[in-house]
Amino acid sequence: MFTIIICSDYEEVSNKAYAIIRDVVTTKPDCVLGLATGSSPLGIYKRMAEDHRDNGVSYKNVTTFNLDEYRGVDKGDPAGYFYFMEENLFSAVNLSPDAVHIQDAMEADADRACEAYEQSILDAGGIDLQLLGLGANGHIGFNEPDDLFSDGCRCVSLAESTIDANSRFFPDRNQVP
Repeated sequence: MFTIIICSDYEEVSNKAYAIIRDVVTTKPDCVLGLATGSSPLGIYKRMAEDHRDNGVSYKNVTTFNLDEYRGVDKGDPAGYFYFMEENLFSAVNLSPDAVHIQDAMEADADRACEAYEQSILDAGGIDLQLLGLGANGHIGFNEPDDLFSDGCRCVSLAESTIDANSRFFPDRNQVP
């Protein structure tokens, strides 16, 4: 089921999106959340952290799967999405570290890493709620615009506009994965 909610600004988007997430987390405490990275969800993650801190909303039984990670970027790299999520959400709520899933960007066999990640999602029962962001070129979850839409976990080559938009995270532009 899809619902379109029109909002007047970023604050309203963040508030409404968080209200939906909060409803899922409180009505199904063992839910599986699909999480996005980038600028779009930062307001939502801020609200999640605040509501956890101020009102005790619990994430202790929640499982998370992130949409994306840069291939070849280690978990401790500040340019990576594991680091981003740790800084912006994971360290601010009571998620179990064992319930946090982000692709293994260092696995030598990318196909094997993707298959393992996909299997982990299936083993968790699938995603109950997926948070998505849109890139400047219309990409959704780093799925660059293409003639075909494929599902499942896989490696993609980033479009030049996406590399440009994310180059601020990489001091040496030639390092963008």
